[in-house]
Amino acid sequence: MTQPRCQHCQDSEWYHRPYGEELAWKQSRVHDCLSQVGLSVMPDIPSVIASPQESGYRATAKLAFGFDKATGQVLLGIYKPGTHEIVDLEWCSEHNPAMQPVIHRVKELVLELGLPVYNEIRHKGFLRYFFLRVLDEERMMAAFVTVHNEGEWQKKLLTMAKRLAAEFPTLRGIDQNMNPDRGNRILGYHSELLHGQLYSPVYFLEKAIPVSANSFMQVNLAQFKNILQLMRERLDAFRTEASLRVADIYAGTGAIGRSITRDTDSLMMIEGDRHTQSPMVEGARQDGRDEISAVGGMIEDSLISLELFEPEVAIVNPPRKGLASELIGDLKVLKPRLLMYLSCNPETLARDLKLLQSHFRIERVQPFDMMPRTEHVETLCVLELMD
Repeated sequence: MTQPRCQHCQDSEWYHRPYGEELAWKQSRVHDCLSQVGLSVMPDIPSVIASPQESGYRATAKLAFGFDKATGQVLLGIYKPGTHEIVDLEWCSEHNPAMQPVIHRVKELVLELGLPVYNEIRHKGFLRYFFLRVLDEERMMAAFVTVHNEGEWQKKLLTMAKRLAAEFPTLRGIDQNMNPDRGNRILGYHSELLHGQLYSPVYFLEKAIPVSANSFMQVNLAQFKNILQLMRERLDAFRTEASLRVADIYAGTGAIGRSITRDTDSLMMIEGDRHTQSPMVEGARQDGRDEISAVGGMIEDSLISLELFEPEVAIVNPPRKGLASELIGDLKVLKPRLLMYLSCNPETLARDLKLLQSHFRIERVQPFDMMPRTEHVETLCVLELMD
């Protein structure tokens, strides 16, 4: 593995452990979380499926702008926990190597054009965040988060976008999002396209899934494809008819639902994040099947649509906080015969499984290492409706 060069990597305990030891710890973490909540039947927890890549796996970077007065250098990185100090990540062993020259050039152009970076404490400046996404060897997308889109600073940002597009032909789209508010929320409510195209297709399996620079997408695309393949195999094994009613809840851009279902299936996708809803709707428009719908809105506010759909299969891929309590109640009422739960947080997965166990039986639990050299573990749990 390439020797890590950034402070973030050097400070992480995981870079000083053998990879096999890390995988064993993650397996134990999933086991411990599930065993501590008092499940009526404790499932077997198999070995964690290793990531196809131990380094260079991260296809998306969300980096905060900063400025080091001592060196006069622009920083692009992450905040050190509990501080406003930015750890520079121009080079990080987790990132796809194609990102480094783009990040480096952005920092150079910010200095060259005299664009002020945002200061969180003083609430002054212009550039807040830079998003960079690698779709494949020939395509990337980028987005700047700024305080506003007015005046001389905006003109300089447009100049920077043009120069980046000319120097990096792989940048198929450069977006700008405006967030004028204080606080930890990264994205604002309004975006504009600076260059190229707003959406670009990604083939997770065979389906082209539109994504934008700031929509949700799993960071480890190779491992995500492995998860999708397992989910599709389980769905096909469950299938007794050519057509199923499948609900993809917390759908993101629709990558799971559209990748693992057949064109004969009826598919409903529900997503609450407004920055991800647009590519999800675009994907539904492009899909071409007779029965497909994309519902944008908070999960708790979309349950009537779900109830009318009456899914036979439900897919849930919630954020770290887990399933909304209202959704758990609805799943118990709707009683889909198959429930596939993809979780990024074993603690909330265990909590939700305990609440679901009165109606669903755990058939299989499979952990995946989505983010090597971190404590994070992704877990696929397959549940069947009890007779």
